Amino acid sequence: PLAADIPVLVVHGTADDVVPSVMSAQVARAARDLREELRLDGVGHNDAVMFGPVVAQAVARLVDEVVPA
Repeated sequence: PLAADIPVLVVHGTADDVVPSVMSAQVARAARDLREELRLDGVGHNDAVMFGPVVAQAVARLVDEVVPA
């Protein structure tokens, strides 16, 4: 598989019935530049938390790391 040298944030819920959590964990392990793996216990693919502040804060952390001030 091809892997890119770009900063990666992997967000996944342990109760995801669309993309199994184990597959998301594999993506995280394969990422060359994993900045964060945000594992949300008991959260499904379309649960509200996926669109809320917890995920938004993780995205903001990634942006803060990779975008020059």
